[in-house]
Amino acid sequence: MRRSFVLGLLFVGVVAGQVLRGEEREAKEATPDREAVQRAHETVKLLDTVHKGYVVNITATYVKAQVRTPAAHVAKKVFEFSAKNGGPRVRLIDATGSPQNKVNVAQSDFEKRAVVQLSKGEKYVSEVGHKDGQPILRAATPVPVVMSHCIACHAGFKEGDLLGALTYEVPIK
Repeated sequence: MRRSFVLGLLFVGVVAGQVLRGEEREAKEATPDREAVQRAHETVKLLDTVHKGYVVNITATYVKAQVRTPAAHVAKKVFEFSAKNGGPRVRLIDATGSPQNKVNVAQSDFEKRAVVQLSKGEKYVSEVGHKDGQPILRAATPVPVVMSHCIACHAGFKEGDLLGALTYEVPIK
């Protein structure tokens, strides 16, 4: 019986050691190199340009056509479509303190910090973190009033005022 107990302890020790070494390997594997982080930053900048471009153009089209659906609603549908089809996570969040919709409130610690920094004039806020054990770049860019059409839904603001932010979660590969 004593031998079984000793063998059992030995077995548990070996398994525990393998698990710990596996966690160490996973932690080492999850640390991205500098070039990978830079590629993720470039992806965010590209996405930001594309998303802001269609938001501005959709706004101009819808407002001129007197359609009542805000461009932000269409943009969010595009964000959801992209994420469901393997794209990065993108959110439009409020930076005014008076969101048009409660789901637009900054939720994560990163989003909350980003709103503060963007409110102080930063143009790009980012951090490298982990999600589901994989390295991820979190980034945020400002969404200001860029045309008079924006004021149709955001009364009391003027061109250049910060309305919100686009936040991104891009896997680092």
